[in-house]
Amino acid sequence: MENGDKVICALCDKEFYSLEAHLMYKHNISPQEYKIKFPGRKIRAASVVQKQKATIMRNYGVDHNSKIPAVKEIHREKCKSFYASPEGLLRRKEQGVKRNQTMLERYGKVSTTLGRRKTEEEKKRQEEAVFQKYGVRNVAQVPEIKERIIETTRKTQSKRPSELEMKVEAFLPPYIKYTGDWKFWVTFLNGHKKNPDFVVRPFRKWRKVVEVNSLHYHTLEEAEKVTKEYEKIGIQCLVIWMEELEEPDKLRKKIATFLALPPQRLQIKQPEKVDGIV
Repeated sequence: MENGDKVICALCDKEFYSLEAHLMYKHNISPQEYKIKFPGRKIRAASVVQKQKATIMRNYGVDHNSKIPAVKEIHREKCKSFYASPEGLLRRKEQGVKRNQTMLERYGKVSTTLGRRKTEEEKKRQEEAVFQKYGVRNVAQVPEIKERIIETTRKTQSKRPSELEMKVEAFLPPYIKYTGDWKFWVTFLNGHKKNPDFVVRPFRKWRKVVEVNSLHYHTLEEAEKVTKEYEKIGIQCLVIWMEELEEPDKLRKKIATFLALPPQRLQIKQPEKVDGIV
């Protein structure tokens, strides 16, 4: 693959610091096509990558150009436009078919949970298997696994919005703003706080939010419970499931119906005065 500080072109066996221009002008293929044709082969030498990272860090304070705020916003708008196009709808259907095939091959059915919680018997079997292997009942108590979970959570949380949220955002009008980056919080009557994925602006006037869920991670009972908690404080919540993206026309009608509803106003009864005391 590499010879010293250079990379070798798999098409002509010549050495270069970077193959990008060479591939375009000599072989008439893009770097993306080269990676697909020769998986694992590198495009740039290690020294070139290090210099690029150092330059980006010096100019923007991040180690990759995809993390630059302006670039992230451009990419987000491109994804939003793509997933609203016919090509994006076709890509979603292809991804859904591929996902279902993978689940069938691995587990024998489309979903391993189907929106349900584990039974007590399944929980006990899992705890017993973890105890026999690690000596603890909860796998998160194992130091190396705990550290891995924390690191994975950090990486996941840094990628906002998620791919699923960007797909849903393509169906939403521009006055529905993404707030799933923990900048907007709602406090329920039970004291719990919730960060909605999307909010209809202006929020004080409409008091409507949109939550994006998937049956792989959420249950129907959880979604219904959250919706009721929103209603208790006068907020209307629309839950959009990942599976609904397979039928875009129905999803658009569902969103339009939700937006046509008048804002919910709670009639809070004021306490009566008794003997001059409120």
